[in-house]
This record gives sequence, C-alpha cells and structure tokens, in this order.
Amino acid sequence: IHEGVIPYESAPVTYKVGSDRTGWTEEATIHPRPTPESTVSILAFGDLGQADDDDSMESTFDGSFPSGELPSVNTTNGLRKELLDGPQVVIHNGDLAYALGYASIWDQFFAQIEPVASRVPWMVTVGNHERDWEGSGSSVG
Repeated sequence: IHEGVIPYESAPVTYKVGSDRTGWTEEATIHPRPTPESTVSILAFGDLGQADDDDSMESTFDGSFPSGELPSVNTTNGLRKELLDGPQVVIHNGDLAYALGYASIWDQFFAQIEPVASRVPWMVTVGNHERDWEGSGSSVG
C-alpha cells in the first residue's frame, strides 16, 4: 500500500504511485481542494458492487450466475462522465464490492473505480455487506 500527501495547491496536481522495484502507475491528475468560499459538487451513491465489462462469467453476492453486478459498470461509466463537470468528492454509502471475502473481487472493484478514484477523493461508509461478513465483528444476528 502506498500513501502520500497532496499539498493544498491552486492548480491541479499530477502524480503517480509505485516504486522502481514494483513499477509505477500511469500519471493521474487530481484537482485542488475547494476553498472555504467555493461551492462543492459531490457525487453520492450506494450499493455499487463490481463487474467485469468483458462478459466474463462471475457470480453475484446473492448466488445468481452469471450476471455479476452489471449495473455497477453503468454507474461507474456515469461517474466518469460526471468528472467532466468537476465534482470535488465521491461519497460511496456502503455495500462497496459485495466481495464476500474474495480478494480477487476487491481487485476488480478497485480496477473498476480507479479512473474516478484516482482523480477525486473517494470516501466510503460501511454498509451491511461489509459489516455483516463472517468474523467481521458484526453485532447483527
């Protein structure tokens, strides 16, 4: 995992993440945080899930097959189009990837959101599909 601090700037900041040992990402540009006087544009939604957009055969969190969460691709594509209007933050209100403990599903989820999350902050809240997973400390049931 890599971390960094993007200083307050009045102009967009271009960055890449990685190392000489593991390789570098493509350059991405993130826009400066708003000033206290500015209007803030927020994109908010919940229950995204994830799906390959290559017609691969995958299961969904409810066991149906092979649909995946195909609407999540439409939502992600819509978020990419909204970036043109300059939102300053995305708020993802829970039920993120429906990963059910599978790291490969998280990998696909992060690959799906990367074109947006690399350009604006992507903030999340915990949904029941994150909280209620076995061994997660759930207080339900």
